[in-house]
Amino acid sequence: MAFVALVTLVSALFGAQDCPVHAQPLRQVDRVDGAAGCAWISGDLRAALGIEGSGELLLVSSGESNAVFAVTDSLTATRVDRFGTLQWPVAMASDDEALLIVERGAGRVAIFHGDTHFTLGGGVLRTPCAVAVDGTLVAVADDGLGEVLVFDLAAPNNAIIARHQGTRPSGVAFDGFGHLWWSDAEKHQLHCVEDHGRGASKAFGERGSFPGQFTEPRALAARDGCLFVADHLNHRIAIVHAANGAFMGYWGMHAVVPRQGDGRIHYPDAIALNADGSIAAITEGFEDRVQLFATGGAASVDDGLGSGKGAVSSHFGSEVACAGGLLAMHEPETGAVILFDAINVPPYNVATVGASGASPGRYPSISALGVFPDGKRFVIADASRNVFDVWACEIDRTQPLIWNAFGARLVKSLDLTKLRNADGSKPERTPRIVDIEFQQETIYALDSANRSIVQLSWSFAALPEVKLPEEIREPVEFCLIYGLIVVADPASQCLWSREGEKPDEWREIRTLLLPDGPMPFIRPMGVASTAAHALVVSDAGRDSVYLCTPSSEKTVSAQVARALSTRGELDEEFWMPLGVAPLGDGFTAVDRGNHRFQLFDANGQWTLTTSLSRFYTRKRTPATDSTGNES
Repeated sequence: MAFVALVTLVSALFGAQDCPVHAQPLRQVDRVDGAAGCAWISGDLRAALGIEGSGELLLVSSGESNAVFAVTDSLTATRVDRFGTLQWPVAMASDDEALLIVERGAGRVAIFHGDTHFTLGGGVLRTPCAVAVDGTLVAVADDGLGEVLVFDLAAPNNAIIARHQGTRPSGVAFDGFGHLWWSDAEKHQLHCVEDHGRGASKAFGERGSFPGQFTEPRALAARDGCLFVADHLNHRIAIVHAANGAFMGYWGMHAVVPRQGDGRIHYPDAIALNADGSIAAITEGFEDRVQLFATGGAASVDDGLGSGKGAVSSHFGSEVACAGGLLAMHEPETGAVILFDAINVPPYNVATVGASGASPGRYPSISALGVFPDGKRFVIADASRNVFDVWACEIDRTQPLIWNAFGARLVKSLDLTKLRNADGSKPERTPRIVDIEFQQETIYALDSANRSIVQLSWSFAALPEVKLPEEIREPVEFCLIYGLIVVADPASQCLWSREGEKPDEWREIRTLLLPDGPMPFIRPMGVASTAAHALVVSDAGRDSVYLCTPSSEKTVSAQVARALSTRGELDEEFWMPLGVAPLGDGFTAVDRGNHRFQLFDANGQWTLTTSLSRFYTRKRTPATDSTGNES
């Protein structure tokens, strides 16, 4: 009741539009693998593009299939051959004359205008993730550059007429008031820029789930004075008055367990409204599906599903690190770091630190974790606050283990905006640390903003950085094997390994070698080295984790010793695996889509599936009750 009253008050004060603050689930299209962007095209544009059929049509892009699909009334997704093979299409936009497709893998925007096809931003964009069009103006969000760029197709050479700096821009939209809106997923804010993206800007929001707050806002859509926000970690669509930024309400209901849909929203990526605004399409790449909602109507009624037996009690993000018996994992829903004693079976939760906030020891957007080799200290990097913090956590294993609210303490903090290279020069961009490793007395930190690996002494003294290859697009995780470096690059669909005697000698690894032949990567996200110097790789696009044969001191082995490649929810199965890390003689893998992590021994044999509330040491089967094999 308090929330409804607040929305009513805001509407009265600001004279808000009649925005649809409620929506009713219509239908759902499953198995659109890698569902990313979506756009409705008119019947006229459909005909101009030569797409079979007539009338308005919903298009959905799939990064995993490198294609665009048409969603029909029969709830099927049919590949559209008109666009050929794209390179990781992650977002789309359209107007009356053209369809624009963001090709993240190619670092450009493909524009289809009737029989004409041309590209925009090649050689300028790095990892574009969203696009919007307003007449001749095209706005592109690029999270790799940390910028929103506004191009003018009417200017010579499609000139860039404005740039807006952010931390991780993730969505863009032009509204009907002459504004450009863009979202910053790591600042948890919306930005409104006057004069169609060429003027002054104003920020709205902060991290949280209350009215006016956002948690990792992504794609945006604007219509009739209303701004629709895919509020990713709040599992909802937030509605904002485009004239003044007033928060109007939200719709959608968080899924209780993975795979639940039919109105339950789970990590929305994109939203698009049809011509009259009566139907909204939402893509959920986490669930490989598209949901359609009828906008407006009465408030949805909770269907009474509680947390109950078998419900999820914890979430895990891509960040994971382990050394010396201390396992650190990121919990993105709360912004916290969960600490486990990894010597125990199962790993025992001994402390939790962080959570969202602006004060020291709080982290709105954790981007990397690292654990010192002694297992007594760990590092947290936060891209929103630009900090690199060292914490101490000593586990007394002579006493019974307990969860200790004061078991970890902040001991040192580095302001990344003040970080300098070894020669004293300032990095081109504020470092964005996305992974951390240790070797001997050196801290290695992967800086995706400057495409380098920063080297620091344990006292934070700068050492010469390692430059990544110019061709790398999206460095997300790395590992050290002997003196070799391996970097995962999902945008380029490959790994990069630095080998040989020359410091700039890098090798592309585009395939892993399985017994039945080479297997190309789709979306490699995690890399780690085991105690035996074997490479572990996760591929979120294939829902798989691979253990390779041990590498030598001169070259990284891509020969697969064991493939864990079954998609599903049982033990030794995965749904969107992300981060991997060594654990003892084996390794652990974050099973993101199933809200859990799994442990494997040195030979890649499954040993444990666990979250915060339950664990399994005996493998379950489809016919086994969820509690039947709990250990």
